[in-house]
Amino acid sequence: MTTQNRAPDLWARLPVLLRAIISSLVITLAAVNVWPLLRLSLGVRLAAIAEVIFVTLYRCWASGGGGSQPAAS
Repeated sequence: MTTQNRAPDLWARLPVLLRAIISSLVITLAAVNVWPLLRLSLGVRLAAIAEVIFVTLYRCWASGGGGSQPAAS
């Protein structure tokens, strides 16, 4: 087996704090941009209900509760 000596990419060279800020902005912007789409297609009342459900599921996924958990052996 051979090992590769590669230089770290740009993401790996960024400080952890900066990577955390960028990642959280991307996650937040993805969740926030759903509201206008729901409001335009469903109206305010249904969009508000759908947004609460979406944000709850999104927070569960973003905190590690996604569906790709390994099966217990």
